[in-house]
Amino acid sequence: MRKSTVKVTKTTVFCGVFLTAAAVLAQPPDLPAFDAASIKPSKEGPGHTGWHSDPGIVTWQNQTLRGLAAIAWTLQDNQVEGGPKWMDSDRYLIQARTAGPSDDPEMRLMLRALLKERFQLAFHMETKVVPGFALVTAKSGLKIQPAQNPTGSRSTSNHGKLEAQGMSMEKLATWLARTLGSPVSDATGVAGVYDLKLEWDPASVRPAATQEVQNADAPTAPSMFTALQDQLGLKLEARKVELQILVIDRAEKPSDN
Repeated sequence: MRKSTVKVTKTTVFCGVFLTAAAVLAQPPDLPAFDAASIKPSKEGPGHTGWHSDPGIVTWQNQTLRGLAAIAWTLQDNQVEGGPKWMDSDRYLIQARTAGPSDDPEMRLMLRALLKERFQLAFHMETKVVPGFALVTAKSGLKIQPAQNPTGSRSTSNHGKLEAQGMSMEKLATWLARTLGSPVSDATGVAGVYDLKLEWDPASVRPAATQEVQNADAPTAPSMFTALQDQLGLKLEARKVELQILVIDRAEKPSDN
């Protein structure tokens, strides 16, 4: 009887160790985190946002929580749904640094960890197919130059002007989606990052735009669609776009620093 008991005990212990090891392997790895991060309410109003990064340092200026979630998961604002109303009204200045040099993709992962910790962000993912645009290269070819400093990125937009250094086509598509209020996917096939300037008539864009909008009252400024082709050598084509939707189940305002 004792011999049987010993065998059962050994088997139980072995199975317990095996299951524990399997459970550990099944757990997703922890997200990398910023070495230090400051979150403060922004005093600026809507219409001006910024994202400035250098190796190991990043600043997100005048961003809503919805915008920050879109940045963290490489989505567009209309791909983030749900959540409390203040996600679209309250704006924040986030300044963070890493323990060592980090590029934008790594900082996006760190931003995810920051939002989960400081905003108590909880979510789930869904998929939708909706009308949108594809960003493609115009027949004239690209009219922008590779970035002079490919290790950092800066972008500022306000009142019909965009100035960016170190901007990828994916990041430009995300910015266009936020400006147009319609999904935009990067279909250029263009790698690398670029310095660029874009000026357009702000009245030529509207939410869910489906075609070029002409503005007779401001003939000196081209429409967004014309400006993209003439100034950057890029074009927007209407297409069906498959979107990953980040649905916010819970979010809380961050505590004071």
